[in-house]
Amino acid sequence: MRTLVIGLNWLGDAVMALPALHALRRRTRFDILSKPGVAPIYVLSGLADQVRLLQPGAAGVWRAARAARAAGYDQVYVMPRSPRAALTAWLSGIPRRVGLTGRARYGLLTELVAPLRDREWAHQQHEYMTLMESDVAGAGLAEICLTIPDTARREARARLEALNPGGPWAFIFPGAARGASKQWPKERFAEVGRRLIKAGGRVFVCGAGRELGICGWTAAQIGDGAFNLAGETTLTELAALLSCARVVVANDSGGMHLAAAVGAPVVAIFGLTDPAITGPLGKGHRILQAPGAARGRDLPRRSRAAAQALAAVSAASVAEAALEIMLTPEPDPEPRTLQPAPRTLTPFP
Repeated sequence: MRTLVIGLNWLGDAVMALPALHALRRRTRFDILSKPGVAPIYVLSGLADQVRLLQPGAAGVWRAARAARAAGYDQVYVMPRSPRAALTAWLSGIPRRVGLTGRARYGLLTELVAPLRDREWAHQQHEYMTLMESDVAGAGLAEICLTIPDTARREARARLEALNPGGPWAFIFPGAARGASKQWPKERFAEVGRRLIKAGGRVFVCGAGRELGICGWTAAQIGDGAFNLAGETTLTELAALLSCARVVVANDSGGMHLAAAVGAPVVAIFGLTDPAITGPLGKGHRILQAPGAARGRDLPRRSRAAAQALAAVSAASVAEAALEIMLTPEPDPEPRTLQPAPRTLTPFP
């Protein structure tokens, strides 16, 4: 049975979907249709036969649907909840179209799956496991690790050494795609960075191109021993660099999830979002959140309550957690189950 998966559009969501894709791979081979921005996540996972690029706009939807129809897929799993993703599946004419319940999707999909509401399986990864008709208890650390080739990791280490030599490398992500409601105060990130450098570390400040302002400010406030990488790497390059990190300090963000996926230990700062739902996957992470903070899943981009909850997490507590990880001798790496690399990364014609 030929299977297509329409992938998720946000970095953190794409990482949290990897256990479900791993479970699907156990049953069948599949291709993934992805927006270019997150396609490297699916490539590095090695789970798909092909990672097809979805081009922007209505024309991209039409081209993808036409090519999917020509490819003769028997079933498609629609991971995003957007009407656009469901429309792409419907236009493709694929006989079996499976997706989560959501906005304006009735009639476009042949099967709608209600997500689990059991608190034990609250994490978003289990929502995607349910969509893939998989046992939610099957998710595990080895299944979410991205494979960084040895050559790429050596090149990443050489780049870090050339830019900011000496000491264990610490990475800081002061931004968040969701905006201010998920951003710990930048002044505190700077304070944590200074403490890490004082203890012998070397700090890299990271973020997307749109976060140049906050990243540049943070790196400047940290001072000597800090280097700003925001907007200077591709997603694939950033993943390789993070695989060399001794510790990563981040908001509840895509950077947090990417770091966890390459095996870097994370200190994650949460405001009102619930780490039981969107926390980093894997082991060895530290989550800091103000006691008694209300916890949810979705927030407006600006929220006074979220800002207050974030501000209640002190720089001293974050620095203490990060220093404990950074100064602990690095354990021998655990063996990982490697998946075959995708055969191609290509746009649909």
